[in-house]
Amino acid sequence: MSVPGRSTRIAPYTHLVLLVGVAVTAASFDLVVDRPTGPTPARWLMLIIGGPLVFGRALFTYLLSARLPYQRIAWQLLPLLMLPWAGGWPPVLVTAIVALALAGHVLVPVADGRETTRGLGPRRPAG
Repeated sequence: MSVPGRSTRIAPYTHLVLLVGVAVTAASFDLVVDRPTGPTPARWLMLIIGGPLVFGRALFTYLLSARLPYQRIAWQLLPLLMLPWAGGWPPVLVTAIVALALAGHVLVPVADGRETTRGLGPRRPAG
């Protein structure tokens, strides 16, 4: 069942999550610029990989249109596969792999060519 004004109430909070992702990504960028070589500490991995993961707009898309862009989520979760080995890699390499995953997230189209439904019609119930 659709609730009138739901999108208007939810959108600011989803944008707040996006802003947190941007801030975390900026913090990780600052760390990598200061020390691009040597092993990557676990705390840095959480920032380098976690920032873009939080920034992903899958939550925003799902809450506003009740569609989950699975291909976009797959690209965002791809850097998590390297997590067990990334501690021994230099931070600049970890950042480059995350950047490639983000490029795939942006450049590879979704299966049906659309992430959201047209217009601001009522949401279909999840389930």
